[in-house]
Amino acid sequence: MEKIILVSNTSWYLFNFRLSIIKLLQRAGYEVVCIANEDEYSERLVKEGATFIACKLANKGKNPFKDWAFYVFLKQQYQQIKPVFIFHYTVKPNIYGSLAAKAAKVPSIAIVSGAGYAFLKEGLLNKLVKALYTRAAKCSRELWFVNEEDQALFVGNNIVDEYQTKVLPGEGIDTARFLRDAPYNVDKSCFTFLLSARMLWDKGVGVYVEAARKVKQLYPQSRFQLLGFIDSANPSAISSMQMEAWQSEGVIEYLGVTDNVKQYLMKATCFVLPSYYREGVPRALLEAASLEIPIITTDNVGCKEVVDHQVNGLICKLKSVDDLADKMIRMLDADASVLTEMGRQGRIKVEQEFHERLVLAYYESAIAQYLMGNEKN
Repeated sequence: MEKIILVSNTSWYLFNFRLSIIKLLQRAGYEVVCIANEDEYSERLVKEGATFIACKLANKGKNPFKDWAFYVFLKQQYQQIKPVFIFHYTVKPNIYGSLAAKAAKVPSIAIVSGAGYAFLKEGLLNKLVKALYTRAAKCSRELWFVNEEDQALFVGNNIVDEYQTKVLPGEGIDTARFLRDAPYNVDKSCFTFLLSARMLWDKGVGVYVEAARKVKQLYPQSRFQLLGFIDSANPSAISSMQMEAWQSEGVIEYLGVTDNVKQYLMKATCFVLPSYYREGVPRALLEAASLEIPIITTDNVGCKEVVDHQVNGLICKLKSVDDLADKMIRMLDADASVLTEMGRQGRIKVEQEFHERLVLAYYESAIAQYLMGNEKN
């Protein structure tokens, strides 16, 4: 069987966000090889029929020797495996994987699912990442983005020519999987806000907690929950000590990490993501909208694409505790019929604009163009 490789920073990412791609490629008759850091999801990829190869990638590290070792490792794997095509995900695989693929004479595409931390502010890291991406872009057949602002950022900074890019309809989501199995219910005596994301300051977790303090003074019965991984390696990570302090104060409930986010979403009255991180299109927003939950999010790249203000949710200002608290109070004061209609409109929007079949079509097109068309490297 001809092989196609998918490369990411974690097995968790490939299993949770790219399993539908793996299945698509398998149905098309390809053996799928996944290269990523090993974690508890690596074996799950194998159980889904993929071949797994562990790498040693320092996701947030800035050691050039380790990055060079990652490039050499990928080049060797590509030369040994001899795949017909490679898809790269996340920053370092996008950069070093694209360079390695070119060196190994294998065509590849890099998927930029959010510009990320390095593009939040100007500085040495920002300049370095731009320079590396510019070189890597010349080694990829195409760069795919999940929102138009990231595409404009890369094109505007002369990282890539516009003709070499495509904009996907977000990450894509299986709306059949995220389908309510019980009616949406508004219980004003136990109104529950939920934020599901990596526990990072850039995701607006601190803003959420501060807003919760304000709202609880007026609506003491309201609940504020946090769900997600505490990523201690990330420079924007919230510490376990800080999380424990918030819980002890009684302002939030930390739910930890789960493989079944749906069970918590089904109990939420309103989903909140006050992110000011440079997002792609947050999967968490798509999951909430698909489950007909009203949303509050920021006027931020990637976030505002999912929410139409006052239609399926509310948009708040970036980093504004007062504005977020105001939007929460508006949700608390809204009639149940208004909240229910917001949720219904969210589901419609996701089905029409962000269904995974729309994303899969781009992969099918790439296969037809670069493989079935036998285009040479």
